[in-house]
Amino acid sequence: VWATLPDGIDAAHMLDAALEANVGYVPGGPFFAEAPRSNTLRLSFATVTPDKMREGIARLGKMIAAARSR
Repeated sequence: VWATLPDGIDAAHMLDAALEANVGYVPGGPFFAEAPRSNTLRLSFATVTPDKMREGIARLGKMIAAARSR
């Protein structure tokens, strides 16, 4: 799943905190041939149960909300 975060949030900079919260993703910037967008990321759901997905998305949502309030 491809996600675009609000402008000003760098997915690569947020990754360490996400991993500490047991949420993993791939920052989207490297997928762009030109002008990478740092506010993008790629989520995988192939090996995660629906309950774990909901939990991970909730954790990620809290991190995004915190980043927006800075």
